[in-house]
Amino acid sequence: MTNIPYLIKQNQSRWSDCQITPSRKVEVMLVARRLVAEYAKNQYLALEKATGVPWFIVAVIHEREADQNWACSLAQGDRWNRVSTHVPRGRGPFKSFFDAGVDSLVKCPPFASRWKDWTPGGALTLTVLYNGTGYEDFHHEASPYVWGATNHEEWGKYVGDGVYNAHVWDTQLGCAAMLLGMIELDPSIKFADSPQPATQNPFDTLWVQQQLNKIGYNLVADGINGTKTFLAIKDFQSKHHIAVDGQAGPVTIAELQSSIDPGIAGAKKSP
Repeated sequence: MTNIPYLIKQNQSRWSDCQITPSRKVEVMLVARRLVAEYAKNQYLALEKATGVPWFIVAVIHEREADQNWACSLAQGDRWNRVSTHVPRGRGPFKSFFDAGVDSLVKCPPFASRWKDWTPGGALTLTVLYNGTGYEDFHHEASPYVWGATNHEEWGKYVGDGVYNAHVWDTQLGCAAMLLGMIELDPSIKFADSPQPATQNPFDTLWVQQQLNKIGYNLVADGINGTKTFLAIKDFQSKHHIAVDGQAGPVTIAELQSSIDPGIAGAKKSP
């Protein structure tokens, strides 16, 4: 399982010297212009207000998942007015792009609305988790979902849910390339200087404590990832047969959510 604090540091370092592949700069800027256009930005700002996920991160996820198609969901690119058939499956139908977006960011792994590190490294790590950590966990490469069309892209792509081909070059634009282009066009885009609140675990500790208490743990819900919370998470992980490290990473968060609400389940297309 991916070490999230380490991945945040890796992505912060990659961002510090990230450059758009020169041969793809025109393509990147055309997409970036669409993503920062007034109509699009207003839709993404509405989702930021509802979920806490920065609008520019919502924008690049929408482009990667659905080519910015307003008839399709942020969750996996399926049409939001139907029940989804790709991971996460069984979502919807919804009344609007906004409703589907809130569901994607709040109720589907990796539960982006609970993420608290919006520094460059943290925000880009959230986009890794959104797509899946298979590139890092199993192939030891930077995810093209994030780094496509930059100097950090490598060979290999998940061509389907859980299906990896080492000989395919991802021709989609990565989140980092799009963000670089968007920043050129819209100087209002700002990453956080540090995680809020500062903690080893960028997920919302208060929410984790509240959910653990719903299933029988007796924790003080104070938002502090102290010893009792650490031990409770380890106990929960052990009982649910997932990696025991005391940190509420995306796998633990998903398992905890499904323990509270069995209707919420699933994993993103790349493992």
